Amino acid sequence: MINKTKTIGLRTTLSAALLLTASCSSGFKRPESIEEKMTRFTSRHKNPNRVPKISVLPVKISLSKGTRAPASAQQEQKITSKPIISNKRLYFLGLYTQYKSLGRFITAEETPELKHCPAFHSSLLNLKEEMACNPSSKLSVNFSGRYQALTPDAISLYPELALPTTLNNEETTLYSAIKSSQSPDKDTHELLSQAIKVHLTKTYKELEELCDSGTSHNYYNYENLTTYAEQNSGQFGANSQSLKILFKTTLFSNKAILESLSYGKGIIRGRVPASAHDNKNSAYDGVVGKMGTKWTTGYFQALRKVRK
Repeated sequence: MINKTKTIGLRTTLSAALLLTASCSSGFKRPESIEEKMTRFTSRHKNPNRVPKISVLPVKISLSKGTRAPASAQQEQKITSKPIISNKRLYFLGLYTQYKSLGRFITAEETPELKHCPAFHSSLLNLKEEMACNPSSKLSVNFSGRYQALTPDAISLYPELALPTTLNNEETTLYSAIKSSQSPDKDTHELLSQAIKVHLTKTYKELEELCDSGTSHNYYNYENLTTYAEQNSGQFGANSQSLKILFKTTLFSNKAILESLSYGKGIIRGRVPASAHDNKNSAYDGVVGKMGTKWTTGYFQALRKVRK
């Protein structure tokens, strides 16, 4: 009996030692959860959610009927016969919806939920009820081998490559992390998941800021962009320069990332949530309607064809 106990104990000790040795040699580290990241994240900048530097791929943008001419907020109201939602409310609802949509690509955990939101209390409750009535199943994703023959041009084709993989170092992007990896195909899934978690953490911090004060640094950039689009409707059209300006704001950079993740090569098995595509009833649709930038749909459709 004693010998058997000693044998079991020895096996346990050896197993633990082998596991420790393997962990040390491979550099394995338990993936940090989104909540753990949020707990320790302190931004070095006034803006905790700095927009990633997304490049524009030079492709021909096809314009479908109804996307050629920008519409002002007043024109949009006449067309839809619905009351206009304020820019602040549209921005908050759009960012929250994108936060929830991006969270679906992290299959091992749920994104932390906003518990208090004084500035947009009723709007958030209504949106949560709407989402509860139309729930989406968790995605099944496998990012391994997603990027083949990775070149600098791939950053334009796959906008998520511009995401940082660490909380306080924006220079270490997903692109650079994969390029420096010794086993890029094998490590891609973990690295991309890490980048999405970092982005979700920063987005949550901005949502908290919006809930507390009603504004954020990124919101003011969006408001300035809205004013610019209204004042320069003749110039702010379907071209690369306009896209570069749009991608400097959160709602459009997130849209680009969601589109890439949703339509990339072989990463999704199962049903993609409607919110991931910003359906017709979404706040994002209200944003592009107000700004007259529905033509951006043509750009995202062009990228889908190139990624196939």
